[in-house]
Amino acid sequence: MDPETAETPAFCVICGTEEGPFQGPLCVRCWGKQAPLMELPGRISRVFCPMCGARQVGRHWETGNPPGALTRGDLTGELTLRPGVHLVDVRWTEETEDPLLRRLTATATLELKGTRWEAEGSTEVHVLYHVCPECSRRQGHFYTAQLQLRGSEEGSLRSGAALRSWVHVQWESHLRGLSESVRRAVSFEQELKEGWDIFFSSTPEARAAARAFRERFGAGYRESASLYSRKGGEDIYRVTFLLRLPPAGPGDYVERGDRLYRIRHVDPRGPAELIDAQYGVKEVCSRAELTQAKLVCGPEGVALREVHFPEGGAPFVRPVDGRREVSLRGRLPDRPAPGEEAELRLALGARQAWWLPGKTSSRNGHPRELER
Repeated sequence: MDPETAETPAFCVICGTEEGPFQGPLCVRCWGKQAPLMELPGRISRVFCPMCGARQVGRHWETGNPPGALTRGDLTGELTLRPGVHLVDVRWTEETEDPLLRRLTATATLELKGTRWEAEGSTEVHVLYHVCPECSRRQGHFYTAQLQLRGSEEGSLRSGAALRSWVHVQWESHLRGLSESVRRAVSFEQELKEGWDIFFSSTPEARAAARAFRERFGAGYRESASLYSRKGGEDIYRVTFLLRLPPAGPGDYVERGDRLYRIRHVDPRGPAELIDAQYGVKEVCSRAELTQAKLVCGPEGVALREVHFPEGGAPFVRPVDGRREVSLRGRLPDRPAPGEEAELRLALGARQAWWLPGKTSSRNGHPRELER
């Protein structure tokens, strides 16, 4: 007979109390003394990947915790409670410092029909390390899809090593903002003369990364597949995503018609949106027009530098190495008063620098046009 549906007894058959609550013929206090309310197995095993820290849960692997870290869910799920008993809270105390064999004690608060007890149990947790399938495929350079990151067909404003470095910086910046599942799917990378190849162990994750990259950087996009093998009577394909970056990308500073522009956005299917870096005016230009611009610097070239105003000469900047003078072009700040410093925010190129007055202005006046 189910103790929950049985008729409530008049008294406890052990202690004789007539005060409930009752669990079958016993009051809950006597019932709780008859057998352990909570049990723990003497040994628990947990498997982790030594490379990425993923943990094995059943037949799959989970990520998101430090390698070898035991979580509350790892241990609480091993508790076995007597029927009708509810777990209110549990505290785990680690008694050893051995990272591979841990002795833990559980102090649990249990409840039955409004009555609470504290119970203790202990167990040993054996930590094992095995390489997860994802890392195993990565070590073997396994892949099902690849991203080909290349320069613009119209002509890039960068070339050679500078182009490859710029492409890889854009990719790393993009990868940091993607989901963990996409980042884990990256199998390996390869630098080539014409750009970079990024190999993925998952085609859907590669496609998601490629499409997001296209929208963010205005890259040209083309997808193709080639037969790789057959498995179970089905064809297995490897997919290639060709991504061609625009001549210059968002954040770059370019010179067009004696003006400095910051590229704000490049439409993968259309023109580029530019902002005059000194006057704030928006402009739109085609990719063909963008190839005719002169690259001054990327976002990494923006810095605070002291501007020198020689008597009777044009203002100039000395880069960090101090071995040459770089002329200051475009809209200029007023000459500072004697004794004042003129540290300004600049876009620094190899042979020229431009003042960026949007966030940092002259300390003693208004900007003026450069006399040519």
